[in-house]
Amino acid sequence: MKSTEHRAREPGPTEEQLAFLARAGERLASSLDLRTTLANLARLSVPTLCDYCVIDLLEEDGRLHRVESVHVDPAKEHLLTAPASPREGGLWFADVGPRLLARGEPLLTPSNDAGPAPRSHPFLPAAVLGTISSINAPLVASGRTIGVLTLATADSGRRYGNADLTIAQDLARRAALAIDNARLHAAEQRAREAAERAAARTSRLQALTSSLAAALTPAQVADAVLQQGLVAVDARAAALALRTQDGSLDVVGALGFAPGTLSRGARVAEAAPGPLAEAVRRKQPLWLESEAAVAEARALAELDPEGQDPPKAVACLPLLLDDRATGVILFSFREPRVISHEDRSFLLTLARQSSQALERARLYEATERARAAAELATTRLVALQRMTAALSDTMSRIKVAETIVDHVRDMLPRCKAIVATVSADGEHLDLVRAIGHTRETLDRYDSTKLAFSSPLTDAVRSQTPLFFDDDAYRARYPHLASGASDVPCCVAAVPFIVEDHAIGGLSLRYHRSSQHTSEDNAFILHLARTCTQSLERAYLYEAERKARADADVERKRLALLAEASAVLNASLDSAAITESLARVAVPSFAGYCILCNLDEEGTPQFVYALHEDPEMEALLRDMRARYPFGKSHPISEAARTGKSKLLRVVDDGAFRAVAADDEHLAIIRRIGTTSAIVVPLIARGHTLGVLSFGTTRGRYGPSDLALAEELGQRAALALDNARLFHEAQEASRVKDEFLGVVSHELRTPLNAILGWARMLRTGAVREGNQPRALESIERNAVHQAKLIDDLLDASRITAGKLRLDPSVLELAPVVETAVHAVTPGATNREISLHTTFDTNSVPIFGDPSRLQQVVWNLLSNALKFTPKGGRIDVRLARTGDEAVLVVSDSGRGIRAELLPHIFERFRQGDGTLTRASGGLGLGLSIVRHLVEAHGGTVRAESDGPDTGAKFTVKLPIAKPRPLPAPGPPADERRAEKRALAGLSVLVVDDEPDAREILSEILDIAGATVKTAADAAEALRILSDFVPDVLVSDLAMPGDDGLSLIRKIRSRTPDRIATMPAIALTAYTRPEDRVRALNAGFQMHVPKPVDPTELVVTIASLRTLLA
Repeated sequence: MKSTEHRAREPGPTEEQLAFLARAGERLASSLDLRTTLANLARLSVPTLCDYCVIDLLEEDGRLHRVESVHVDPAKEHLLTAPASPREGGLWFADVGPRLLARGEPLLTPSNDAGPAPRSHPFLPAAVLGTISSINAPLVASGRTIGVLTLATADSGRRYGNADLTIAQDLARRAALAIDNARLHAAEQRAREAAERAAARTSRLQALTSSLAAALTPAQVADAVLQQGLVAVDARAAALALRTQDGSLDVVGALGFAPGTLSRGARVAEAAPGPLAEAVRRKQPLWLESEAAVAEARALAELDPEGQDPPKAVACLPLLLDDRATGVILFSFREPRVISHEDRSFLLTLARQSSQALERARLYEATERARAAAELATTRLVALQRMTAALSDTMSRIKVAETIVDHVRDMLPRCKAIVATVSADGEHLDLVRAIGHTRETLDRYDSTKLAFSSPLTDAVRSQTPLFFDDDAYRARYPHLASGASDVPCCVAAVPFIVEDHAIGGLSLRYHRSSQHTSEDNAFILHLARTCTQSLERAYLYEAERKARADADVERKRLALLAEASAVLNASLDSAAITESLARVAVPSFAGYCILCNLDEEGTPQFVYALHEDPEMEALLRDMRARYPFGKSHPISEAARTGKSKLLRVVDDGAFRAVAADDEHLAIIRRIGTTSAIVVPLIARGHTLGVLSFGTTRGRYGPSDLALAEELGQRAALALDNARLFHEAQEASRVKDEFLGVVSHELRTPLNAILGWARMLRTGAVREGNQPRALESIERNAVHQAKLIDDLLDASRITAGKLRLDPSVLELAPVVETAVHAVTPGATNREISLHTTFDTNSVPIFGDPSRLQQVVWNLLSNALKFTPKGGRIDVRLARTGDEAVLVVSDSGRGIRAELLPHIFERFRQGDGTLTRASGGLGLGLSIVRHLVEAHGGTVRAESDGPDTGAKFTVKLPIAKPRPLPAPGPPADERRAEKRALAGLSVLVVDDEPDAREILSEILDIAGATVKTAADAAEALRILSDFVPDVLVSDLAMPGDDGLSLIRKIRSRTPDRIATMPAIALTAYTRPEDRVRALNAGFQMHVPKPVDPTELVVTIASLRTLLA
């Protein structure tokens, strides 16, 4: 009753409120969009009617759905949460809900000041929002409640009354009408869109039908289905996979998937998890409409393995044909999606059409494959027949390979083919013919080691045909596949087998869309057998041709060698031999021939050239005369290494390498050598020269090199024989001259010796001239002994038996001794002798007697050729690690032509009877050999006749050490009278005069002497006579002195076995002394015997006797 009175006193709507309702009506009627209508309603109400406004619409299931809310304070809008359902409204729905929702009656809550109103407003957090008053007006349209409009006040402090309720109800009616109109408009729009979608799907199905009718392959079917289906259902991605014979799924089409996921060519196992295999196994479509369903079906492993953009919904439809699952279509969506009945119907229709189209494509492909196989078989048969016919003729191995490769292209269009054969050493595959490959590939595999891993080498090595599809090839040969084409290919490698032996193989690489078939393999094997037979026949043909050619070459080679031998043996003149050899070789073997000798330094010097063209011969001779051979020239290399060289190909690069300048290069190019052989001429281990053959046509090979080397060996032998013959003639001439000189030189002192001896014996020497006669006899005997020593030294040098007795010594005393020895001779001839010695020590490691002989020979030579009043200089100095001795004179000098031969044996500047100087011509030869034996060098210099000569000796320095003081000369030792008294001596010598003089010397010294003429007589004497000392000559007929002493020493324990023995010999060098001492002698006395030295030597043996 109180409430009614209150409503009666309240005023009606104000003009402002009425104006508001008018505006609200206009705004609500301005749009048919539901969201816009609701937003207009809420924003009109705040703040004109309320502090906040909430609109809830009733769903079909009876739930209230909060669709709009506005608060005067935007910060509090989030507090206007969604309403609870009617079932969660508790007492409010039991008391108020039926009136508000079912009967459409409003609810006014004037004020909350009197306390809480627990049933007044269960939808809003009144305490939080500070609600003061509220109106809940039902939204009623077409006689049914469709929602609730809630207006409330809070911060403004306003309290609603009945007037406000009336306005709210009016506003709610207008709003309900607007909402109902918007809903009707939306329903009409959805119906129109559904009709349009249905029409579009029908159109797409029609278009798909047309596309599928034109599709001839599974890939084309997949492209048509996926493109139409992707747009029709607004999917993000789609894929189509076909079931294979083993049950797995091969993806033949995919659109919209990220890299690394489903793509054309991918394969899914039959038992794999995920929707693709699951739909095929079930033969039922899978509709995965949420993320949870997608995850549960384990689709992410297939569709998004990286988790970058997982699908939110998936539709997967099996392709069924006669209740057989032949494949599957999958669509994925960006957002969760309820797949409508219309979409499902469309997708199922799409799947049925796809199944039929794919079956039709399969049948079409099978038909096309059969037709293509028939055509290919016919083509291959025709091509094989043509190839067989072409190979029926006898031809070479290369021609067979060319025929095979050319006809293979007819059988396998656009293929790449290689025919290779096993090399002679069985270690390589040599490429014979190829087609379709790049030049780089051909150069790389021109000769391939059989151990290298490739299809062809593996097939030949294992004698097994090998066939690969593209994947298998790339997996097995990754080192080859990296450079292969991206287009999938098949590879076949088939060996050529003859009697269990691989002679080569055929490699094929050709494009195919499918794998190898048994028919392909059988055809390739048949092709390989045909090739094998033809190649085997070609090998036999080539072998027969080669045998004939080799026989012809050998015949010509033998004829050439026979002719060469004939002309080489026909003369002993080097020039004639050279010319004859060149004329045999040119032009039958070479276009031109060049012969070179080697100088003392081993450098080749041009001697002779012959060219088949006289004009070119003149050019060649002129070039060789003007341009010496460089160090890198093949002729120089052959001279240096002693090895032949085959220059199979001589090109412009080789011309430039040896040309000294542009003019030289122009001449070489004009001669036009295309191939050359260089052969050293070696005889008895020494390189005499170099022989070069060149041709301007063709190429030389190994057999030509062998022939050239044979010619070179024969030429070297002939030239060496000619040289030896010339040397023998020269030696014979020199020997004759030398024998004349020896005869003269030995007879000259013998004349004085015999003359004075006979005059003394007959008493024809005048009183007072006896000492002069004896002095002359002694002087000439010493000179004759020196001549004999030189002859013996020359003999030892020739026989290689010269020995040294070296020690560390100072060179200066040795030089001084030799200088003192020749000083009297220089003084007598009024020749001034000057010496200059280094103040520093000049130690060397050498034989003092031999070094003194070197100095004495050089000084004697200088004295011999220096005229009266001349000068001789001797300089000794130390230069670094060398001792340098220089002997120079102002004498006759040396002719230029003689200078290179001055150290040869028997060489003299004047060998005629009118020569001014005597001697045997051995002194300087002995000097050279002794110096070289000490590790040194000797050099002669002269500017020519009457300019003097200079001889320089260089010896290596040795570390000095103290040397023992030399003992007194033998000729200064004097024996006392009767020094051998009491001693018995046996003298053995085959020369009566020698026995007589030795017996006389020993008898005068007081010894008891017996003599024997040979070893046998000495042994007979020793059977009765036991002497204290044995003195024996070494050179005797029969048993020599060495044999005698060995027999005596073997008579142990006889006293004779230990008897002291002295060896007498004209062999006086250290090696002779060592040999005598090793045989058993205690002493070694050289001939001619010095009486005093012999007596002193025997006397020194008294200690042994004691």
